[in-house]
Amino acid sequence: MSFEANADITGVFTAADANIERFRFVQNTGYTVTHATAAAAVLGVCLLDNPQSGQAVPVQIRGIAMVEVGASALVANSDVEVGANGLAVVKSAGVSVAKALVAGATGAIVPVLLKTGY
Repeated sequence: MSFEANADITGVFTAADANIERFRFVQNTGYTVTHATAAAAVLGVCLLDNPQSGQAVPVQIRGIAMVEVGASALVANSDVEVGANGLAVVKSAGVSVAKALVAGATGAIVPVLLKTGY
């Protein structure tokens, strides 16, 4: 099964540090992005791996995004929330930030439909 990314991207955000990873959910404070806090709302998904502190970071804020699965495997059509370090996990008590389009095991990169609503 294949998916075509429908990306809306902004490049106005800068990296807080080099620990941000591609395919992870991010949140912003002003113009700076970091990995999203577990169970919290998100800005979108980081599209650049390990940017330098202060470097411009493209962030996908709408559409179908590719994300990395965290500790709990994703189930197709399930709501997704943020787990540790910006990883995608099945929603339990947090904010629903996306819908899983396919199932995925821990560490897999899978497509989700973002619910950021910007």
